[in-house]
Amino acid sequence: MPRSDNTTAGDTIRAGTAVLRRDFDLGTDPLERVPDYKNFLGRLINIPLLVRLRDQGRLTEADLQPDADDAATAD
Repeated sequence: MPRSDNTTAGDTIRAGTAVLRRDFDLGTDPLERVPDYKNFLGRLINIPLLVRLRDQGRLTEADLQPDADDAATAD
């Protein structure tokens, strides 16, 4: 399991977790249930894959941003 340390891999992991926190509004109340937990868990499990995809040149910073369609449906 990759660590979130002071490396480029750590930067990718931190960016991936920041997107999850923002998309699922996790910064507000730590005792509140995570909305759409099944989707959240699937994305959380895939965070280590972000490092591999980036190393293969198949992932860019733009890929970590939610699509405009996703942002519109999240409201």
